[in-house]
Amino acid sequence: MYLAMGDGDAGDTRSVGVYKTNNGGTTWTQSSSGNFYDVEFNTGNPNTVYAAGTAFYLSTNGGTSFSLISSGISTGAQRMNIAVTSADPTYVYVLASSNTSSGL
Repeated sequence: MYLAMGDGDAGDTRSVGVYKTNNGGTTWTQSSSGNFYDVEFNTGNPNTVYAAGTAFYLSTNGGTSFSLISSGISTGAQRMNIAVTSADPTYVYVLASSNTSSGL
């Protein structure tokens, strides 16, 4: 199980980042720090995990660590969301927004 946590500036709380549990939530391990809003995994390969906040990250080791992916991804985003379909898990969809005052 994964948990993405973050606030607007990731400065007023220590509990920001991507967390992972292997025991149903009894204990959590932080695998990446930063401002995150979404975590998804590849249904064809659960070792492939994607995380997004203001940038897009990839893990190929089950969420133990993440690498920044910048090729082909919009820069300057204020928020990103991810979608991976089980119909074709080789496709990853990233929605990036740069407008912080949209009212949503």
